[in-house]
Amino acid sequence: MAYSNVLSTVAVTISAGALYVSWRAFRATQQAARAAALRVHVDTDEWEEMVIENVGQSTARAVRGWVDGVPFDDVAYLFRHNSGEIVVGPHSSVSIGMALHLGIKPPRLVRLEWEDDTGRRGEYETSVT
Repeated sequence: MAYSNVLSTVAVTISAGALYVSWRAFRATQQAARAAALRVHVDTDEWEEMVIENVGQSTARAVRGWVDGVPFDDVAYLFRHNSGEIVVGPHSSVSIGMALHLGIKPPRLVRLEWEDDTGRRGEYETSVT
């Protein structure tokens, strides 16, 4: 009788653990689906500009960026209308003009970090050649 009680207790404990792990995975998946997801590319069709696009479901706030390891505000060939906080709404984009001339090389590596409405901190890094 005691042996079956021990097995029952072990089975219930394992089931409870599996339920908890499944719940955490489901919650993480749901949160990721609601998060902001930033991407960046360089557009040189008409104007030279770096485009930061939010393909996620949440607003990206306090977006910070680096070009080849240098913060956006310190990159001489980037120009923004204001140097305040960058905010990118869901399914929208922000363009930052670039003055690439007289031998200035375009950016090679861009890194972005941000916060969103889910409380998660996001980051993205890519080559933009």
